[in-house]
Amino acid sequence: MALPADYMERVYAGVLGKVIGVYLGRPFEGWHYEPIMEHLGEINYYVHERFGAPLIVPDDDISGTFAFLRALPDFGTGADITAEQIGQTWLNYLIEGRTVLWWGGLGNSTEHTGYLRLKSGIPAPMSGAIATNGKVVAEQIGAQIFIDGWALVRRSWRARPAASATTAKPSTARRCWRRWKPRPSWRATSTC
Repeated sequence: MALPADYMERVYAGVLGKVIGVYLGRPFEGWHYEPIMEHLGEINYYVHERFGAPLIVPDDDISGTFAFLRALPDFGTGADITAEQIGQTWLNYLIEGRTVLWWGGLGNSTEHTGYLRLKSGIPAPMSGAIATNGKVVAEQIGAQIFIDGWALVRRSWRARPAASATTAKPSTARRCWRRWKPRPSWRATSTC
């Protein structure tokens, strides 16, 4: 499948949109419509200023999007990259307790649990599987936060759950990839 001539601009726009959404939406992430309207009103200002919070702080939604793509130059850019290779990328590039993930503890943080399983020798995708970690830990967060980078760099891939299967999100990753399909008007699914 040939890429459109403006594909790089589309990827840039996708990355920029994600960065804007993550940073500007952080102060009220998880809020429902009613509390937003009650406490913040129509948002036509920088909400972080009202909370006295910094605009830009380290965030796994952004750093994970790019850190996990290191698997491509390390293991090849083909569609045959495996979950196990992506798991190895986690071990190669994450600094335990310091970078990219929420290091909330075994059985508490999906990502930290997946990392600890990888570190103990359980390869991906089993490092994040329900069979390994239980349903609650395995499905506590959507795969979309770590799968965006894969969708942006490999538009022609379909049904690529390996991209996010290092942590416990393979079922969500599969659902996201099934919904995301290259479309002429470039409307990728933003939530899964």
